[in-house]
Amino acid sequence: MVTKAEMAAVSNYELSLADHPMKDNTGKELLANRQQANASKELLDRYLQSPLYNVLPLPEPDIFYGNPIQYPIWLQSFKAIVEGHVKEPSYRLYYLGRYTSGEAKESI
Repeated sequence: MVTKAEMAAVSNYELSLADHPMKDNTGKELLANRQQANASKELLDRYLQSPLYNVLPLPEPDIFYGNPIQYPIWLQSFKAIVEGHVKEPSYRLYYLGRYTSGEAKESI
């Protein structure tokens, strides 16, 4: 049989839960958040352990020195590697200066 003191303790516990800042999060929500975090961590771990992450270097265009015969090939690599990933014009200009030299850089 439950005593009055035990009933009062349960009642006080329920009242303290009602004022708790996490009262809106149910156990299911907390479990879902934990599962999502675990899945994200597992995906990142798999990526970091993949052979492609550890073997392939990051692509970067060759440096263009001003030879007009090499320009079309250099331009295609610059567009694919830099312009495809960099949206800010000032950063594109930085990379243009970074991957040019000699007469080509002077003309910029």
